[in-house]
Amino acid sequence: MVYTWGKGYCGSLGHGDEIDKTTPEIFSSLKTHLAVQVCARKRKTFVLVDGGSMYGFGWMGFGSLGFPDGGASDKVLRPWILDSLRGLHISQISTGLYHTVAVTNKGQIFGFGDNERAQHDTLRGCLEPPEIFIQEATNDVGFVLESRKYG
Repeated sequence: MVYTWGKGYCGSLGHGDEIDKTTPEIFSSLKTHLAVQVCARKRKTFVLVDGGSMYGFGWMGFGSLGFPDGGASDKVLRPWILDSLRGLHISQISTGLYHTVAVTNKGQIFGFGDNERAQHDTLRGCLEPPEIFIQEATNDVGFVLESRKYG
């Protein structure tokens, strides 16, 4: 079960609205899943469930929720499964202000959103998560992004 409370800005609490909640409130849309990790920022939230699926809700700005098309709205008010990573078993998630990273149970790393603050220019504006490859070097570590669609 997942309870959320606080500012409901852009639907980041997952209750289908933007209303602030002063007390913890369960949202029913994921009640059949066991949440193993919740990762939240000011405008968005991710829930990782025991089967390795990842759900996101809140503000879609800069592609930071990983959904390629927001349609008429830039907000997701209820948890949506991240279809672009379906078929992979996600084991950990981390989200920044405008970007998000997911790690699979096999050690694959996927990133999406905008990280213009110097993590890597190639990730800017990624709407679908490309895999991030880390190359070992003698004195330095370089990051290489390769766009692959899974699913």
